[in-house]
Amino acid sequence: MAKRNLGPSNAARLDAWVRAFSKRSDVAVKDSTRGPTWKGAPNSILEPKELDGFYSENNGYSFVWLPTGSTDQSEGGILRIPKRSGSVVLWYKDPGHHEVSPYIDGLIIDEPTDENTTFVLNRYIAGTRKKERVIGGNNASSNEARFFESFSAYLQEGARKAFSWYWQWKETDGLARLRARSLPPETSSDIIVKELVDRGLTADEATDLCNWLGNDARLLVERR
Repeated sequence: MAKRNLGPSNAARLDAWVRAFSKRSDVAVKDSTRGPTWKGAPNSILEPKELDGFYSENNGYSFVWLPTGSTDQSEGGILRIPKRSGSVVLWYKDPGHHEVSPYIDGLIIDEPTDENTTFVLNRYIAGTRKKERVIGGNNASSNEARFFESFSAYLQEGARKAFSWYWQWKETDGLARLRARSLPPETSSDIIVKELVDRGLTADEATDLCNWLGNDARLLVERR
């Protein structure tokens, strides 16, 4: 049986997104660093296969942007996927504490700020001693928890919001201004693909980003 074509990897999509977004004339990229290919074993049994696949191509990824002329990071965006050597954070070593906190341990997968960190978490299913693995974190301000279906879904939503400041929890004025400076919402995907190709992406990369991001692919191109 022939292998099903799963399309570009998370690492390839993120790389194409960064290359396209960095071409915006109204954006200043302060950091765009990805680690080298990692051939070692996972550093934690917490890592889902899709995260293992990402690390096999990029051992960490840091991307920081600001609007041109701004020094206020809350106006821009941050993605900071740590290198694979990052440690596991132990929430509770004693399973007897599961009535107090459902989390047993967690592995950091994105740390834009100390107060806004996303983990792969091992947790107890409510009312049981059975465990499940989830991706998410807590809002340090409200202690509200939020979870994502997968690492792929996390990257997809982040890219749709340009990894803007605290995108996991709110839509900032900075994101609203970025949208206002981007191609209009009614812009067709054909036009966006052409714009992205003009910025150095291949036609396949441009088409895939449009399919992946939907209408939010317009955030990759500034309004003229």
